[in-house]
Amino acid sequence: MSRFRLFAGIALLTAVVSVSGMAPVAQSQDGSRRETIRFHSPDRKETIVDIDLNDDGDTDDAGDGELGYGPVFTRGEKTGSQRHECRTFKATPKAFMLRCVGTFNVTGRGSIEVGGVFRFTRRGIQGAGLAVTGGAGEFRDAGGTMVLDADNNSTDFEFRLIHH
Repeated sequence: MSRFRLFAGIALLTAVVSVSGMAPVAQSQDGSRRETIRFHSPDRKETIVDIDLNDDGDTDDAGDGELGYGPVFTRGEKTGSQRHECRTFKATPKAFMLRCVGTFNVTGRGSIEVGGVFRFTRRGIQGAGLAVTGGAGEFRDAGGTMVLDADNNSTDFEFRLIHH
């Protein structure tokens, strides 16, 4: 099993995502609105295509990567889709760095775009974050962060959005 399989998605990153909750949107004094959205992504639902440039049987060398996509679920019901691309750009025997971009589509609301870098070690990618770079529909003015925690079976995503 490659270290990318443990990564479980990115985001984008990697996975089919099921929403575990959405917090109400709060208005701040500066006129921006804040919203938290949480997703859970079981590995068994995702589709991953490995990119093994040097054909050595794993996907954790510089230049290697993965493409992933799948449906998005809210409390067991399909609510959209996600897709992501991650590339390894630095690798050592103990860790490697991934540059990832992804899109989370939420039916009836729009899409959220994310991108950034993860450091992946033997312990995984707990607490890693990507920047929310924008989106479409209700998310066209969004910024903020997406934090994810991954283990061998799933990935949890938390979007901390600021609507300007």
